[in-house]
Amino acid sequence: MPNFKAQDARFPALRPQPCKQKAGSGICALRWPPGPAEPRFVDHGLACIPKTLDDTRTILELLGAQLSVLVARRRRVIHACSRTPAMIACCLRKGRVSSVHRGYAALRHDQAFSQDVRELDPGGESQWKGVFSVILHSLEITLPIHLHAKIMPSICRSETESLAASERAAADLGRSIIPSSEMNWPLAGDPTCLRAGARASFTEFSGVFRAIGAPSFPVRKRTAASTRKSIRQDSTGNKVAKDRVWSLQHAFKLPDAAVNFLYSTPPRFKRGLVDSTFFSTPLPVHGARTMVHLTLFQASLCLTVIPLIHAIHVPHNHYHHKRQGDVIPTDLPGNWSSLGCYTDNPGARTLSSASFVSTDNMTVESCIAVTYLRTAARTLRPRIATRHARAMRRKLAVLVDVSAYTGAEPSLPRLPIIAPSSGLWQSLGCFNDSADRALSVGMNVANNSVQTCTAACFTSGYPLAGMEFADECYCGLTMVNGAISEPDGDCDMTCSGNSSEFCGGPNRLNVYNYTGTDLPPVSGGGGGGGGNNGAPVFPVLSGLPIPWKYNACWVDNVNGRIFPTQLPDNANTTVESCVNDCSAQNFTLVGIEFSTQCFCGDNLIEGAVEAPDSDCSMGCGGNATEACGGPNRLSVYTSTGNVTAFPVPTAQKTGLPGKWEYKGCLAEPVPNRVFPWQLFNTNNNSAEACLNQCAAFGYPAAGMEFGDECYCGDVEDIQATGAQFAPETDCNIACSGDPIHLCGGGSRLNAYFWNGTLNDWHTPDNIGRYEYFIGGLVVPLIATVGINNKVSFLEKFGTSEFDNSTGAYELDLSLVNDTSLAWREMHVKSDVFCSGAVVLPDKAARLINVGGWSLDSTFGVRLYAPDGSPGVNGTNDWEENKDELKLQNGRWYPSALVLTNGSILIVGGESGSNAPAVPTLEILPRPPGGDTTVFLDFLNRTDPNNLYPFLFNLPSGNVFIGYYNEARILNPENWDVVKVLPNMPGSVNSFLSGRTYPLEGSAVLLPQFAPYTDPVTVLICGGSNFGVAVDNCVLISPEVDNATWTLERMPSKRVMSCMAALPDGTFMILNGAQQGVAGFGLASDPNLNALLYDPSQPINSRISILNNTIVARLYHSEATLLPDGRVLVSGSDPQTPGFPEEMRVEVYIPPYLNEGRTQPTVNVTETDWNYGGTYTINVHLFHGDTSTMKVSLVAATSSTHGNTMGGRTIFPAFSCNGNACTITAPPNAKISPPGWHQLFILDGPTPSHSAWIRIGGDPAQLGNWPDFPDFTLPGV
Repeated sequence: MPNFKAQDARFPALRPQPCKQKAGSGICALRWPPGPAEPRFVDHGLACIPKTLDDTRTILELLGAQLSVLVARRRRVIHACSRTPAMIACCLRKGRVSSVHRGYAALRHDQAFSQDVRELDPGGESQWKGVFSVILHSLEITLPIHLHAKIMPSICRSETESLAASERAAADLGRSIIPSSEMNWPLAGDPTCLRAGARASFTEFSGVFRAIGAPSFPVRKRTAASTRKSIRQDSTGNKVAKDRVWSLQHAFKLPDAAVNFLYSTPPRFKRGLVDSTFFSTPLPVHGARTMVHLTLFQASLCLTVIPLIHAIHVPHNHYHHKRQGDVIPTDLPGNWSSLGCYTDNPGARTLSSASFVSTDNMTVESCIAVTYLRTAARTLRPRIATRHARAMRRKLAVLVDVSAYTGAEPSLPRLPIIAPSSGLWQSLGCFNDSADRALSVGMNVANNSVQTCTAACFTSGYPLAGMEFADECYCGLTMVNGAISEPDGDCDMTCSGNSSEFCGGPNRLNVYNYTGTDLPPVSGGGGGGGGNNGAPVFPVLSGLPIPWKYNACWVDNVNGRIFPTQLPDNANTTVESCVNDCSAQNFTLVGIEFSTQCFCGDNLIEGAVEAPDSDCSMGCGGNATEACGGPNRLSVYTSTGNVTAFPVPTAQKTGLPGKWEYKGCLAEPVPNRVFPWQLFNTNNNSAEACLNQCAAFGYPAAGMEFGDECYCGDVEDIQATGAQFAPETDCNIACSGDPIHLCGGGSRLNAYFWNGTLNDWHTPDNIGRYEYFIGGLVVPLIATVGINNKVSFLEKFGTSEFDNSTGAYELDLSLVNDTSLAWREMHVKSDVFCSGAVVLPDKAARLINVGGWSLDSTFGVRLYAPDGSPGVNGTNDWEENKDELKLQNGRWYPSALVLTNGSILIVGGESGSNAPAVPTLEILPRPPGGDTTVFLDFLNRTDPNNLYPFLFNLPSGNVFIGYYNEARILNPENWDVVKVLPNMPGSVNSFLSGRTYPLEGSAVLLPQFAPYTDPVTVLICGGSNFGVAVDNCVLISPEVDNATWTLERMPSKRVMSCMAALPDGTFMILNGAQQGVAGFGLASDPNLNALLYDPSQPINSRISILNNTIVARLYHSEATLLPDGRVLVSGSDPQTPGFPEEMRVEVYIPPYLNEGRTQPTVNVTETDWNYGGTYTINVHLFHGDTSTMKVSLVAATSSTHGNTMGGRTIFPAFSCNGNACTITAPPNAKISPPGWHQLFILDGPTPSHSAWIRIGGDPAQLGNWPDFPDFTLPGV
């Protein structure tokens, strides 16, 4: 157990200090201990933020070191990009977004992470998972962010250096973890550190962590058309989100800047504010204090990094705000009383003076205490400025001191008005405005008001002036583009420079006409911009980096933004700076708008059209002589000489792949989603890409959303989630990879259905059934049917939950009605926990077991020769002596296979429980010489996700190995790689899903039929994407040319699946879970349904849905074919709360035994067969004749962790004369490696009881091995 108190001076634990309040200013909620690595903070009034970039880096390293401790413990394969928060910036800067997301996803779904946390800090799992979730989930929001090229070199170290620093930090930290008792970091200003708003379920506020991870940027100039579009595209989610933002600010004491950021967050991120399922495990209320603290910390980091970051353009919406149960008190000090609730405009304040501002300690009483007599005081709501507030009015609790008034009610504050005049300028009223401006010349006016705007227009020689959006000023000679008068009430935004008068509204202008006669001449260039006071501006025609050159002036925002990417506004923008910034990100088009806005792209979108060059009349913020666009006008430059403008996108309804059909715009049931599988096709999403991916993984319903998101699911999901179709106009975002077609909108999907059957899952009337078989003594980990027709079980020895366990037992199937007689106690000498086993081809059909849990056990080689008969106990026991016989490498989780030459192949594993990898293979009996193990680099690279690799002999004599999500063919002569096969498909949204332990699926060889000319096929079903179980099977014929994997979807997700070969050539799929990975306590949601896979049917029509059990079969469960054709179902050792150590043993009665038919009988006299030989059997059929009879040979297997080692099914050639039938044995060891088989005959669908036969003898002379005193040799 690590020492929780061990510390490194460079990485002090994050220890809390008492709350400390600073009167009248902001509060440093986060306190760090003194030391060499202590980050310095600056109190900015409303938040403590890191003082410098070095302080920010220190914080990230401190948290990253803590995270690296747990990552290092499991040695998860996580890309360097996600090892530390410091590396996130580096990898994003280098465009390695997929690497960051891959590592993030791996750890997020790593159920072993939970186990590590429990081991390190018992009782503190929920808090620790929450802390690290904050760090990890922030990655999800930062993936689309591009870091500034000029700043990031100071932060971004080389990948090698950063990874090394992370590992050193973890080592130096001594794996110290903060005890949960020290995690309750308090918030200042409130003794309980939980305001009323935070006392709700923590899930209510979980989305803030997603939001806090994203940057905030200056509000950009928008027209009302685009504003309304933004509102419309996210109307469903934001109605809830906007209210929670307010409660989050007050409950979590977020500074105004952080709240402004939340309002400007893109809809896809804002969904987190209403998504109560964002965390995989919701935290209880008592854990909220820790998370609130981390939220403030994240907010401070966010505010520090804001100036460093470029981001994609985000829409800025405006919202109404509701109170969350606030009550205006009546018991007030002195003679103060409430006048009620009044509106407060966003452009300026109804009450002109803010005497006391506090976002963390505001109360009615504190506001009154600092307010002058007879002055109304606004309370309860901090000011959040926004231009887009046409329909938003704030509500103020207004209070007065009635003792200062006598005889009459006090007068209310003066409301703003439309100023009738300003000097010789007369008001013409309120007029409409649009993307095509009513007044064509924009002015940059600081502190906009009627007076300052009219003065600017007078100076430039224009007789008409108009104010819009509170802080925008426009001039012109005449009203153009169909401007008409609108109701005065539409102009309802107060001037940014004078709160007593209105300055237009969204798409509305307060227009004034100059009535004097002394206007100066109109300034050259049609009026200035960018602070050039009307001086002429010109496009840059020379001096740009080669090959950049000016293209034209383009109209923006008629249908939406015509550039896909916007960089942050910069008051010092020039044409040169914008070209350099976009060129650094490999864009070929640049657009500059409204003096200070820089856009990048490769094509123009949203129906862009050219405008006259004179429309781009605003000077650049950093060079007033350069033209930098105008209001809704872009000065466009190109590096290719070509500019492609795409039309307004529409939903793609023709040219769709396969049988897909467009169904309409589907509204997400926020906060839930319609379809369960989400894919991010960043920069390359399209209907074709999304639909092809969904169809390839068997999903008949699909949709695209937010431009670059793809969702897959079933048509039934729509009804199950209550989703409804919305107006087509709600889907209004172009596909990131196809700008002429739509890919949804804000919480809206362009939905498509497959017109046909993708998955023909059968639901037969006869589905078989589960039956209780017998009560067990232990939880078996390894199950093997012996040639004595008894079942050998091995379980943990020394680490068993039962002190008196001997580690080995044998079940007599004929005595299950008497538990006292059915079980025979056997013995092992070392711990077989997670070892491997096969049945040998020697005369006694001995079971060999190799490897184990730790120390000497990992080197163990154990042998047992089954003896006795049904109803008669045997006397043999397991034999083992590590001093006489052991493996060359200790192995935990190894696989074993009898090769075509009769020797035994042992592959992979680890050197002990969660110990280093053993990426080697070795042969038993051990060849002469020294170390004869063979290093396998591919196992070394994919550890620890390759344990219990799948091994099969191929008809070429080569060996197939499947590990993690890869596969190869090996030459057994020298173990060179003959062929690297394509990677196995994973889940629809992740190619990282794996198939071997701990991402455990199950594998079999499909049956081989005489004359054995068809290529052999490997089938693998189930697996996990690091916590999300896989719902498909994949199959491949590895030795055909250009071999590829074929995927078939299963009806449900399944990890820790088991497959049992049946005598009729079908396979039962059962056991496992729908969530998690293999291991103790790492999976839940058991899959109780059994499936039948029939390879004789067409692809996608092979699966039948059978019956359900009531017994959860999770980790350490097995399925084994019995001699009578039933399937033995045993085990489950999950150590998961709510699921017991399962000792009940069941059998499944397959459909072929569930029809009341009599099983045929078979008599075999010769049981030792040579390759190609012919052997006679006698049969007795009850329902058909030999013309419809089949013969099958099912190889003896040993099953553990869903890996049926040695499995193979063969249908040999035979002929019959009456009841005597002659079978031709397989021709060679490549078709059928030497070993024991159960021979079945089938009368129609009904199998007989089996007879044991051996094919191919014992070519490796295993019957004479090992020649040591403690081992009994059966001979060959």
